[in-house]
Amino acid sequence: MPKLALTVHVHDPETGRTVVLNRGTEVEGRLLTLITNPGVWEDPDAVAEAAAEFEFEASHLEDDESTDAVVEPPRAGKGSSRDAWALFAANHGVQVEDDDTRDDIIAALADAGVIDE
Repeated sequence: MPKLALTVHVHDPETGRTVVLNRGTEVEGRLLTLITNPGVWEDPDAVAEAAAEFEFEASHLEDDESTDAVVEPPRAGKGSSRDAWALFAANHGVQVEDDDTRDDIIAALADAGVIDE
């Protein structure tokens, strides 16, 4: 999870409040996507991946968040991370081990008949 190198103030449009996030804070989810200055992060590359993951998950969940609500992640590019595929597999009852790669997970899903290879 990305950490802040500086203290930042973020206006949260959902709550209408300003949130203060101190240096060293690990930021995830919606707040992560609201911080647009790459200079405030310890590792800006980690931010892009985490934000893409959050946006993928948010865009593919229905309001009821049922297990059928998650659609197949892209196989390349934004939203195609190992974690996105692991979430998809979990929501379809396919066992994923910690050391499985994205390709391992895709193969397991294909073997289970959840996706086409």
